[in-house]
Amino acid sequence: MVRLSNATHAYGDETVIENLTLSIDPGEVVAIIGPSGVGKTTVLRILALFLSPTEGSVTFDGRDVWSLSEDERLKLRRRIGMVFQEASLFDATVARNVEYGLRVRESWTDR
Repeated sequence: MVRLSNATHAYGDETVIENLTLSIDPGEVVAIIGPSGVGKTTVLRILALFLSPTEGSVTFDGRDVWSLSEDERLKLRRRIGMVFQEASLFDATVARNVEYGLRVRESWTDR
């Protein structure tokens, strides 16, 4: 189970998520809907472990994900599936989005 507890996230002075608590059980399908600018993508990025909340916690199977190493978080990310509306993973650049996939691929072992 992934759980956000009292999660708040701000970009500078703009708070986009405030005190959100949400639990998602294994195999559960969740849709986050709402008007533009209310923080849907930020919630998805936090749930996918790409972004840490400004306040609050994120736990995965009862473990605080931000106390884990990057390698441990990568293993958890592989267990999470989601689809972004416009297929962008990071706000930055196309290069950063592609780079992430290549770094993940480097860490795979031959099967």
